[in-house]
Amino acid sequence: MSADALVLSPVRFALLGPLRAWRDGQELDLGVPQQRAVVALLVLAEGRPMPMEVLIDELWGSAPPRDAAGTIRTYVSRLRKQFALGDGQPLTDPIPLVGGGYTLHHDPELVDRTHFARQVQQAVKARDEGDAQAALSMLEGAVKLWRGTPLGGARGGFVDGQRRRLTQELWAARMLRFELELELGRHDRLLTALGVAVEERPYDEQVRKLQMLALYRSGHQADALTAYRDARQLMSSELGVEPGPELTELHRQILTGDPALMAYQRSVDDPRAAHDPSNAARAAVWQRPAQLPAVAPLVGQRGVVDDLVACLTGERQGWIPALVGLGGSGKTTLALAAAHLAAGYFPDGQVFADLGGRRRVPPQARDLLGTLLAGLGIAERELPSSVDARAALWRSLTTGRRVLIVLDDAASAEQVRPLLPGGSQAAVMLTASRRLIGLSDVGWVPIPRLSQADAVDLLGLVAGHERVQDELYDALRLVELCARQPLAVRVAADRLRARPAWPITEIIEQLEADFRAPVVMHEDCEVVDEPLRRSMHRLSASHAHAFLVLSVAADADITVPLAAALLQWDERAVSGALEALTDAFLVYTPARHLYRYTTLAAAFARRRHLLQEGYDEHQRLLRRLAAIRAQLAGSPQQRRVLQAAHRP
Repeated sequence: MSADALVLSPVRFALLGPLRAWRDGQELDLGVPQQRAVVALLVLAEGRPMPMEVLIDELWGSAPPRDAAGTIRTYVSRLRKQFALGDGQPLTDPIPLVGGGYTLHHDPELVDRTHFARQVQQAVKARDEGDAQAALSMLEGAVKLWRGTPLGGARGGFVDGQRRRLTQELWAARMLRFELELELGRHDRLLTALGVAVEERPYDEQVRKLQMLALYRSGHQADALTAYRDARQLMSSELGVEPGPELTELHRQILTGDPALMAYQRSVDDPRAAHDPSNAARAAVWQRPAQLPAVAPLVGQRGVVDDLVACLTGERQGWIPALVGLGGSGKTTLALAAAHLAAGYFPDGQVFADLGGRRRVPPQARDLLGTLLAGLGIAERELPSSVDARAALWRSLTTGRRVLIVLDDAASAEQVRPLLPGGSQAAVMLTASRRLIGLSDVGWVPIPRLSQADAVDLLGLVAGHERVQDELYDALRLVELCARQPLAVRVAADRLRARPAWPITEIIEQLEADFRAPVVMHEDCEVVDEPLRRSMHRLSASHAHAFLVLSVAADADITVPLAAALLQWDERAVSGALEALTDAFLVYTPARHLYRYTTLAAAFARRRHLLQEGYDEHQRLLRRLAAIRAQLAGSPQQRRVLQAAHRP
């Protein structure tokens, strides 16, 4: 057998406890904690290539070591030796570079988390089909796969986030298991396990509800009421809040001995009856929601808000306006300003849902529908299990209602579709950080930059108008450095307000120093960088590479010929990359065929390029840029591009 034809000996991975790997029954040495984090990241990527900049960001965040890329190459080299050993025979590369990123060749069927997720999914399906006993058996098998804290022995920001996510998946499986036990009437045997779960998460209202219900069904009404009193006292003293409506309603039902609390007897005879959406819809009592959060004072963009209100309340009602722009551009503020102005047109209420598009793992439509339905008065026991059944119930309840629904920070079209209401009386407004393909009747409204006057007004609103007017020239310089982006202007204004004795020039000098440094020195600059980081990570590896390389030319407009020469790509590929960067709001087009970075995007990309490629490579690229500009300066092609760009 030739070396390039040899198939890797399969490696089995365990993530649901200490991070471990075996091949042919022999455990492999995964190395130091951060090297183990690389293993975890590649396994959980499920074959997707992970670019170097992503690996650096996931392991060290905003403070990587000087030679972070070299450290990762060392980790990968060590892991290749571990995964590629096999009876002395040469093997193909187990961690090759694919599409500009590392990928791990492995079989997902040999990962314990794959089996856990599949068994939970099958349990949910069995429950939806009315077989609670089969669902319970599957969940018991899934939970047995856990052997302790997930990803044990690995370290890094990515690992911490994945550890929390996996732990939450286990918690959700345990809660579903408790619900199934209650459906089957096994409340007595649950009391000890629920007591332990309450100690683990004392602020979790779901487990509190299950404990109270199990106590009540076991004949311990007084203990169930005491459990509610303990929960209320804890939340009031520690969090300053009262229990939510579902926990409060359960307390009322226990006080009055509501027969509905013994509904498990019906679900044993006919398990599907308790999850029939039509039953829930008939039983529901509409609770007029008023969920719009308070909105910050609006500065500028009045035309955008007026157009949104007209769309929601005028002749074009039914068309979904969707604000789109980079994080920090003010989408949520503008959407809420319009929603508050239009609220009077929707007497049946206003619903607000944060879809969590900025999170690493956004909430699923099923969970979001559960929250939306709870806000309309549906008790948890009436909630269907499947996303399709919940969506059907949501449409049934909103049909014929004049209700305004704001879906903020959407992550995907698949997440949004089940949340759209029924009928034509309801209105929807959407925000997202990029256009979502596959949503009909949606009109995307890009957020324009603040005007210079509005940006200065926003600076003065936070830092003090008198102070800003006294240093107006420097205030204008400052808002231009912030690219007139609302988030960046507010961050700069907060820094000004925290330093009342400083002149604005002091803040400008700090910002310019941060722009030049390979790593930002101030925490608030990391806040401004975060939307850019999220947007870049959504790009393909080649487009992210283009974003970093072309930033060296960001001191002037960028043309396709210049970008093609700098990247050494053909012009068709360069045009596609520049359009992808425009769609991601990382560059913008001041005129046809011209592309420009904002000051914030240019500074972010240059820092990342320096960090990833090093100072010498960065300087070499700058020298090549100067030579390319000199060569293109008098070329007919460049003249044609510039003439076309500025032609009226």
